[in-house]
Amino acid sequence: MVIADFGSGETCHNDPEEVRRMIDGLAAVDPKRKAVIKWQLFMPETVPYCEPLFARTFFSALHYASDMGYRTTASVFDEWSLDYLLGFDIPFVKVAARDWCYPLIDKVPRGVKVIVSVFDEPSFLQMVYTQNCDIMVCVPKYPATAAEYEKRFLSIDLDDGISDHTPDLTLWRKYKPAVYERHFKLPDSTGKDSGDFASTPDVWKEILA
Repeated sequence: MVIADFGSGETCHNDPEEVRRMIDGLAAVDPKRKAVIKWQLFMPETVPYCEPLFARTFFSALHYASDMGYRTTASVFDEWSLDYLLGFDIPFVKVAARDWCYPLIDKVPRGVKVIVSVFDEPSFLQMVYTQNCDIMVCVPKYPATAAEYEKRFLSIDLDDGISDHTPDLTLWRKYKPAVYERHFKLPDSTGKDSGDFASTPDVWKEILA
């Protein structure tokens, strides 16, 4: 599975036209609709240094993506975002690689698929493994290096996937993980989610080939 991370409100700026442009940009290089579109949901006070994605923006993005043949979900950072996300037909819940996010795992109803980004804190890993979640190795910094990821591969089972914050496709090309997540942007995107760790449609062509 390939996950296209569209970020919070930082890249789309909660502009419906920009949301549609982003989805159209992905669709142009993904004729078989291999990707799952994933946003980031949180209350303003949870992540005060980032522009939040408005509930109405997510709602309209999900429906436009569905019309385009895509399934949509989100990373959750607080109870509000989890409760809101669970009101939709989603392929999975993504729990972000933050220590305050991991308790949300226990609040996801049984039968709902959970994917968790993890780093190598043993206590967090134990929690995730005992909850039977799917795992993506993550280095929660932007950008990160391939070497920082590979150091974590020594302590984390790589059978599941990678949430890639590196500037290029080195990890994708080398490991071809079962689940791969990467930030998506357009060539003219702006905002904190559109740095070197995010890739344009031309780069996404290789991932979706």
